[in-house]
Amino acid sequence: MKSSVAILLVGLLCTSTVYSKASELDSSDLLSGKYSAFGFSCHIPALTNGVLAFSLNRRDIGFFVHAWSSFPLGEGITEYYSDITPLQVSQWGDQLLEVDDRWFSINVGITHVLTRYVGVYFGTGYSHVDQYELRFDPTRELGLYGEYWIQADSRSMLSASAGLIILLTSRFGMLIGTDIEPSGVTLGFYSFI
Repeated sequence: MKSSVAILLVGLLCTSTVYSKASELDSSDLLSGKYSAFGFSCHIPALTNGVLAFSLNRRDIGFFVHAWSSFPLGEGITEYYSDITPLQVSQWGDQLLEVDDRWFSINVGITHVLTRYVGVYFGTGYSHVDQYELRFDPTRELGLYGEYWIQADSRSMLSASAGLIILLTSRFGMLIGTDIEPSGVTLGFYSFI
């Protein structure tokens, strides 16, 4: 979770630096024109990091795209066995120590302005999860000191998201929403471009 929050904050700082020289909005509300935005997000509890882009139009429907992904299974993990199946492990009786889900998801949808400071978004898309298990081999033949990873499951599904686009200043705002697959809350920050 700490890495997701840190990446979100770094993303916000990068966004503010890149767009700090851009011209200010005509007004400090969402009803004053057409806008495009770019930002960064994190998903809780899946601990994914993502990017988002959307357009807002005071009189019409806007467009929304949001993609996020977990980091790959830890860099430097050498004790991963792609040829061992969950069925084999259950027959051996190796103890389950940890489960780690790795997500990728992309949603596209629409936006709409509700008030001067609040808009909404609704989207649907595609999600994929790879589930890994850390197992313990009491004979210590597998892995490092008996600990090793296997891929337990891999599946794809439809996803959906909805939430609020909140204007905080004339240039920046936040996004808060809920998602299905992975289910949870998305928090994000954006800057108008």
